Amino acid sequence: MKKSITLRSLPSQMSTQEKILIAKKCGYQGIEINLEPDQDYNLESDVSELKEFLKFAKSNHMEISGVYSREQWYYPISSNNKEICKTAINIVKRLLESAEVLECDTVLVLPGVVDNSLFNKEPEITPYLDAYNNSLNALSSLEKEANSRSVVMALENVWGKFLYSPLEFSNFIDELNSEYIKVYFDVGNVVRIGYPEDWIRILNSKIHAIHVKDFKTSVDNINGFVGLLQGDVDWVAVKKAISDISYKRWITSEVLPAYQFHSEALVEETSKAISRIFDLGK
Repeated sequence: MKKSITLRSLPSQMSTQEKILIAKKCGYQGIEINLEPDQDYNLESDVSELKEFLKFAKSNHMEISGVYSREQWYYPISSNNKEICKTAINIVKRLLESAEVLECDTVLVLPGVVDNSLFNKEPEITPYLDAYNNSLNALSSLEKEANSRSVVMALENVWGKFLYSPLEFSNFIDELNSEYIKVYFDVGNVVRIGYPEDWIRILNSKIHAIHVKDFKTSVDNINGFVGLLQGDVDWVAVKKAISDISYKRWITSEVLPAYQFHSEALVEETSKAISRIFDLGK
């Protein structure tokens, strides 16, 4: 397994190049880039800009472990609004294109949501069955694009009141029946509703990528997310489950938000915690 970190773990005012250098210094081998409106690189960045970014990363012996955009929360593929759904599909297409340019085989995709109020100030509540069918249709329409670019759409288990059972999540992937549609499993995201080790064993080979963060159940809201080894995740059980399914790919930290002062401390602390949990050395 290799260590990666989402660039959102570092302050937004830092340049992407600065973030990469800090991640490298702290022992990561890869980074997950977030194509956001307020970042150096976004969904509008052209091929030459992305190639420039990749060149810089490679010159520092860093790989791109994943590509993501939080814009998916504002434009969910599960929406009943045809214009929103169309925009959502175009966002995923753009992410797939960007990933190919960045020589990355993973795009983090929201599988759809019933409730997108977690980040959207004007949320849309979509009936569950509608969300399910809309998401299946949208992802099926995107499968050919993912296949042609050899990039996996890795669906993350998020707080959207949708697919909250590992069995249902697994069956959802089975319905799509594509080697280019798998799972981006987030350990911390399931602590409110279950046990990560159960999810890992049930999803098994469907897991293409893993996010790690910790969670305190006593808080039981978005403020419950904490640094690794600071919450209620049973990391011994998680490590055992990951070993049992023979997972060998990226372990990507998504510990947020960035520290206001000495932000590199969070990156360093998290790198050391990942190494301790998974016996990855320094």
